[in-house]
Amino acid sequence: IQYCALGDPFDGNSYTLVWGDSHAAAFRSAYAAAFEGLPGNNTLIAWTGGCPPVLGLEKDESVASRADDESCTRRNATVENLIEQDERINAVVLIGRWSYYANGGGTGVDSSNRVAVWPAGGSQASVANQGEYFVSALEQTITRLNEFDIPVFVVEQPPEFPSYRARRLAIELMNGASQLAADALAATTTTYSVVRERQAAVIQSLEAAEHAKQITLLRTHQHFCDQHQCSLMLDDKPGYFDNNHLSTSGSLKISSIFMPIRQLLESNRQAAEASVFGP
Repeated sequence: IQYCALGDPFDGNSYTLVWGDSHAAAFRSAYAAAFEGLPGNNTLIAWTGGCPPVLGLEKDESVASRADDESCTRRNATVENLIEQDERINAVVLIGRWSYYANGGGTGVDSSNRVAVWPAGGSQASVANQGEYFVSALEQTITRLNEFDIPVFVVEQPPEFPSYRARRLAIELMNGASQLAADALAATTTTYSVVRERQAAVIQSLEAAEHAKQITLLRTHQHFCDQHQCSLMLDDKPGYFDNNHLSTSGSLKISSIFMPIRQLLESNRQAAEASVFGP
């Protein structure tokens, strides 16, 4: 497990646990910015690339070693034990490239990257429909987290931009390619219907969980998309470093998505102070 500490989650009175795959790491700067100046804010970000924050599954990923795949199951069990045992956790935030696991791989420039997921202890062949299985496993994970009576937040996966290769555009820019403008437009935009279709099963599940008050969904699409088109350009600068990960500057531009968590922590702090000092 890779981790990053903001504040002092190891010795502080309480802390927020951010649990995810490499997308959790990509949001680090946004999280730090959203909580800047909040007294007593402590955060532990725990992530493993290619490993969704979902309990009870095994995986086989084309760009990972067998040891990496097997460690994912153990990593998630370790996080579950941490949540179960550490009463200082004030909220859990789940972050992942949900469509990657639901659809069995990447899209566009990383469509050759494949991933299979199935129930731990079972067999890959037991999963007839990976999308349905993954969504069910994510729902069961949310249900399990609710048992600890800890607020659960889930980040809506940012849009993927299938054709975006920052390196390719940089080379074209340096070489003065004649098709630069057209290539840049194609690479940095996508239709919103494509985004919604690829994420449909997970979005529907998370919106239902939010309606049932199991989670608070932290929405990202509105920062990149209107009703018809999405663009990874934010204030005329690319907000991504590949076709699915936000860049540091991109994450900072949408740090406001974490405001509901900040509001929760501020409310907790005010309640704690009121109980100490009385009416």
